[in-house]
Amino acid sequence: MRYLPLLALASAASMATGQAPPDTGGAYLMSARTMKAQLVGRDKVTRLLGEVEIVHGSTVLRGDSAWVSTLKRQAVVWGRVSVTDRDVRMTGRRACYYKELGKAVMHGDPAARDPQWTVSADSLAHFREASRSEAYGNVHIRDTSGLRQAWADFGQYWHQQGYGLLSGNCRLELREAGQDGARVITSRRMEVYRRGNMATASGDVRYLQDSLQASCGRATYYRDQGRLVLEEAPRAWQPDADLEARVMTVGFRGDTVRSLEAFDSVALRQFLPATGDTDLLRCDSLWAGFQDGKLAQARTAGNVWSLFHQADQGRRRGSNIIQSSQMEFYFNEGRLRRIHLPVESRGAFFGEEGP
Repeated sequence: MRYLPLLALASAASMATGQAPPDTGGAYLMSARTMKAQLVGRDKVTRLLGEVEIVHGSTVLRGDSAWVSTLKRQAVVWGRVSVTDRDVRMTGRRACYYKELGKAVMHGDPAARDPQWTVSADSLAHFREASRSEAYGNVHIRDTSGLRQAWADFGQYWHQQGYGLLSGNCRLELREAGQDGARVITSRRMEVYRRGNMATASGDVRYLQDSLQASCGRATYYRDQGRLVLEEAPRAWQPDADLEARVMTVGFRGDTVRSLEAFDSVALRQFLPATGDTDLLRCDSLWAGFQDGKLAQARTAGNVWSLFHQADQGRRRGSNIIQSSQMEFYFNEGRLRRIHLPVESRGAFFGEEGP
């Protein structure tokens, strides 16, 4: 192996152009089976072949062949290429390194790995000073457990801070160990935080798990707490029910929905296919419990009123209107079966013939 420092070559090229020496942050150290330096115009170019290794500070480039430009302050490496910077490692078939910026760009099925995440894309870039990676086109990021993964058109990840930013057709899948089902969040923009296992989504957010779907302007997922907060005009629905509010919180037990809380201007609608009617509940706040993925009970508070229909053997009999400050609703297979009124309430029944 032969090592060649390029600090003197960089200084010579700078004097030849009449410019002050650039701040390159130190010299290259290079090794290869064969090396050849030649003058191309005003540029000093070094060509390397076989077991190439180029070291610049904490950055190490390896590959099968390379050339290094003193004037352009660039290095290009081909073959089985890797770029390592501290605990980050990129692999691919071609890498361009910009010495002045401490920036490495990888092409050819590139992937980047650190102890927590793996990122792949059409092309990748890594910035040494910020310990930041950028991914362009068909971005796929997944954690080492394989339980969290995301897709997007563009992504950035700060390795030391454990923070990632995704944009463009974002999709996040969250799984529990040993379970097949996944919680899916899609949006225009996403932020992923390693600390606290937290993620936020904004812009046309959609959520899907089993039969429960939701939409909103902004969502925050707390994996360690088993909680998803929906804000900015949230709406949640199942095939036979629809819920709207100002803010919603979905609670999980493992990979199933355990509860749902809704606050401010809450409206719950249940659709009754047999009669074509819609039951309606309005209140200030609501807590709903689920069993086997279906609505089992709901407790309401504030200014509560409900409209629900009665049917006998599939034929509509009439409708009930109730107003109260508290109500409890109990469901069977997602259908309203019983209402409990713990405080004084007012109501009326309207039959087919009238009240």
